[in-house]
Amino acid sequence: MVSPLLSRESSSTRSLRPSGLDTLAPLGRVSLGKVRSGDGMPKLVGGRQRVVDDGQGLTIDEYCGNVATSEDRISIAHVHISAPTSEPWLTLGYDEWMCCLKGRMVLLFDDGKSSIEVQAGQTVFIAKGERFKPEFPDGGTEYIPVALPAFRPDRCIREDGPDSQVTQKLQALHGNRANKVEVDAPLRGRKYGR
Repeated sequence: MVSPLLSRESSSTRSLRPSGLDTLAPLGRVSLGKVRSGDGMPKLVGGRQRVVDDGQGLTIDEYCGNVATSEDRISIAHVHISAPTSEPWLTLGYDEWMCCLKGRMVLLFDDGKSSIEVQAGQTVFIAKGERFKPEFPDGGTEYIPVALPAFRPDRCIREDGPDSQVTQKLQALHGNRANKVEVDAPLRGRKYGR
């Protein structure tokens, strides 16, 4: 039985679903595989790990993922922006949802010719293979990024270069996992930094 709310989805809403989530499980739940501890009880899996502090107002604390919980299926983090800043152009090797809690963010795409503003209380979806540039025009912005599969440096092309402080810290935190270089077909051979 399909929920009446789900049956009212437009075709454009359905087309925004990431690959692998084309069909809804009963009651709208999506299975992430075996997540139970096996004894039928909730399981504490980890805690907050600071993975980025750029020294200019951007911090990222991972709650679930390769660093915080050694989990490669999903990553969940909390990003704080205390002063206006931006990230470099990014191309993701995973699907990501960015849930804006406070403030706002502007995502540039189409080589900067287009943008979308995401305000507090809104969520934006970035599909695997999309190139975008997040900008944070206001201090006090917070958001929750959720990535499937989990974030790893080799799954995210950052156009700030391999020598940037953030890139080096992410490589160090992710250790050997960061050296696996998994480049999927949509990312192969793409040229950036025009």
